[in-house]
Amino acid sequence: MPTFQQIVKQAGNKLLANDLGKQEHVQALWKSVEWQPFDKQVLDTEVELSTVKDPLIRLYPSLLANVKAPKAVLREFGLLLLDRGGERAASIWDDKLIAPTQEQIEQFANALKDETVRSKCQTFAELIQTYPEKGHSVDRLVGIHFANALLANNVSFNDSVGVDIHKWVQPPSSLLVKNIFLSCH
Repeated sequence: MPTFQQIVKQAGNKLLANDLGKQEHVQALWKSVEWQPFDKQVLDTEVELSTVKDPLIRLYPSLLANVKAPKAVLREFGLLLLDRGGERAASIWDDKLIAPTQEQIEQFANALKDETVRSKCQTFAELIQTYPEKGHSVDRLVGIHFANALLANNVSFNDSVGVDIHKWVQPPSSLLVKNIFLSCH
């Protein structure tokens, strides 16, 4: 069974393997956290972000038995990071605001124009079942959002042939996706 120190180290390695974790302010916050292990289980939780001392994360014995312990530690660290981001970061996180990339916009626009797609699909639901032909699940999620937006604006699949979805996408005012936590210091 791993120790608290080993679990925190594993979580730190996972954080560093992520683009967000490579940012200087995130690394600085990670290094500044005081990890407080407990010998007794005093709460019904494995990891707890302190509301009294900042930045302090408490580790409880039940964490030692969790096979996904590093994930639990990272979740709590994420809450600390989110807390440092202020109201704007909380709003972005709560509302799941993320701007599609130019490539994702083009990919969906091209799918709407593609005659092969049009011959196979009669509805947005059918399009989404095969979309994207190549890509990632996030690309599919973006496609679902575009399809839902078209439907919400009374644009059927058949009527979407000439629709310029580029006009519907609001450019992010400050690169929400990449800078979501830059205000965390």
